[in-house]
Order: sequence, then C-alpha cells, then structure tokens
Amino acid sequence: MRAGKNSDANSDDWLNARGVRKRIQELQERNAERSEITRQEALRWLADLIRTPIGSVGKDSALVQAYEEDSAGNVKVRLADKISGKQQLSKMTGGSR
Repeated sequence: MRAGKNSDANSDDWLNARGVRKRIQELQERNAERSEITRQEALRWLADLIRTPIGSVGKDSALVQAYEEDSAGNVKVRLADKISGKQQLSKMTGGSR
C-alpha cells in the first residue's frame, strides 16, 4: 500500500503546483467543447426522430440505428424508439407537449 500512498501524495503535489489546476480545467473545458453535442442539436435530433416517417430515411440518416438490404433489394430500417425520444424531448423542454 505504500506505493498507493506515494502516488496520492505525488498527485496532491502536482495538483497544488502553480498553474496545474488551471491548465487541467482549461483542457477539460476545451475537450467538452469539442465533444459535446449542444442542447439545441439534441432537441433538433429528437424532434426529427419523432416527426420523420421510417419510410423516408435512407441508410445515411443520423436517425438510423440499423440498416440492412438483402440480395433481393428488401430493406430493413430501424430507428431509435420514438416514444423514448418523445419522453426525452419532454424532459429536456420541461413539459409534456
């Protein structure tokens, strides 16, 4: 366990070193900006999911979870669950529209 105590002490030393906490925060914020979907984008995606008929989406649609086409040309498309999408949209907008 001694190694664990040393690493805890070392991490405390690093976090208390001048500028380290600030730099960690900057990197975390920058990473969040790059990878985070905006609330508006999420609301738009959920609204599109609810409104879009399954027959009108192609294999490259952002709404498609699975797309299969057999040798005869028959297509199976699976979208995210519209009921769950409606529930999530209601939670995000604070209402039950």
